Amino acid sequence: MHRHIILLRFKEETTPEQIADVEHDFQAIYESMPDMLEISMGANLSKSPRPKSYHWAMTMDFANRTAYREYSDGDAHDTLVAEKLVPIVAGISGIDYDVGETPE
Repeated sequence: MHRHIILLRFKEETTPEQIADVEHDFQAIYESMPDMLEISMGANLSKSPRPKSYHWAMTMDFANRTAYREYSDGDAHDTLVAEKLVPIVAGISGIDYDVGETPE
C-alpha cells in the first residue's frame, strides 16, 4: 500500500466554510477512485506547548503507486489544488511512503 500524507497551514483569513469545501472535494475524489483505499482528514488537535506548525492533516492510502500517480496527475486533483487550496494555504508539507510490499 502507498501512503500519501499532507500537512497544511491555512492563511489567517481562511474560513471554516472554505476548509469544509476542500474536505468535500477530497471526499468526492476518494469516492470516485476504487484504488484509493482510505482517506482521513482533520484539524490539528495537539495540546503540545510547542507552536502548531500546521493546522490540518490528510492521509490517503492507495492500493499501489500507479493509483497514487493517477490521483496526483489527475484533473480533479489539479483543479482542487489550483482553485481551492492555493487561495487559502500559507504552507504545505507532504511525504509519501510504502506500507509493506507495494506493487508499482
